[in-house]
Amino acid sequence: MEDLRTPFVIEKEARELEIFNEFNRLAGQPGAMKTRVSELVSEKYKLHSKATLHNIRKRVEKRLANVENSVKLTTSIRFKLTTCSA
Repeated sequence: MEDLRTPFVIEKEARELEIFNEFNRLAGQPGAMKTRVSELVSEKYKLHSKATLHNIRKRVEKRLANVENSVKLTTSIRFKLTTCSA
């Protein structure tokens, strides 16, 4: 299937995923404070608002959940097709 997203959207989603992974990596360290992690990530990626980081994290979580759900749906459809064919 052809990717119908624009190059800008593809680049934006890649950057947001990078920010999401960086935040989770730093926040996952023992004793890490989310406030300080937010400051470090915002500084590194030149985000000027705490809300921007929050919105990016929520968008990526939603995108990953949609991908996970579509994989589950595809798998269940394949299973039903193979069991019905047999």
